[in-house]
Amino acid sequence: MPEIYFCIHNLAYGFKLFVKEDANIVQSFKDFELSFEVNMAQNRIKLFGY
Repeated sequence: MPEIYFCIHNLAYGFKLFVKEDANIVQSFKDFELSFEVNMAQNRIKLFGY
């Protein structure tokens, strides 16, 4: 699972490099990253019971 996180995280970082500065896009990426991290943590809890 960490490989998926790093792949998507790096992809999002790449988009940040090529996109014009736009407050909506920046906020969308921040929201996506936060929700992704929360979802991954919940999946780890479900899978491993931690």
